[in-house]
Amino acid sequence: MHPARTPLWRDVRILKWVLQVVVVGAVVAVLAWLYGNYTGNADRQNIPTSFDFLDNPTSFEITGNSLSPNAPVRDALYQGMLNTLRISVAGIVAATVLGTLVGIARLSSNWIVRRLATVYVELVRNVPLALFVTAGLLIVVLGGVNPNGGSGRLIGVVLAILILQILSSGLNMFPGISNFYRPLIWGGVLLAVIATNQMSRSGFLLRHFTRKGQSS
Repeated sequence: MHPARTPLWRDVRILKWVLQVVVVGAVVAVLAWLYGNYTGNADRQNIPTSFDFLDNPTSFEITGNSLSPNAPVRDALYQGMLNTLRISVAGIVAATVLGTLVGIARLSSNWIVRRLATVYVELVRNVPLALFVTAGLLIVVLGGVNPNGGSGRLIGVVLAILILQILSSGLNMFPGISNFYRPLIWGGVLLAVIATNQMSRSGFLLRHFTRKGQSS
């Protein structure tokens, strides 16, 4: 005697497929509605949505590149992708070499080399990449280097590292602050330093912190 066949509306496999089709259809319908709403509002407000802006001049320079400010935007995007590719390849090679050297150092019979490698690994492990990037930018900016491109002095970078270490030690006094909030704190400090530098260069601070009639 053959077992009774499960009706389609009670078959779990059929119900799963139907549910997936319904969800995909709902997502497509929502995306279509959003796109239609966007295009309709853009047409009513005469907002261009084409890619003609790629032919406009960039009006800016890329540090370390001979791109002319009159070059089209598409050339700037292409150069930006090339720069990203160069940095990525260099970072992968450098990380591979550094990781190999540290790994060999941890297996070294020299006690000092082995301990230094262990300290480096324990310090770097589980630290978010955003914290390294933000801290590096903060050190560079605090060291007096223009983030738009420029050079600075070694003494400025050293002082920036000391200031950052003092701030880090101050945060360690508050164990309730999670390590995940540190990139946010460093980012706020970085924005404050950049804003202060920009206002200083534009004369905003000079106008507000000097007395009237006093020449600079």
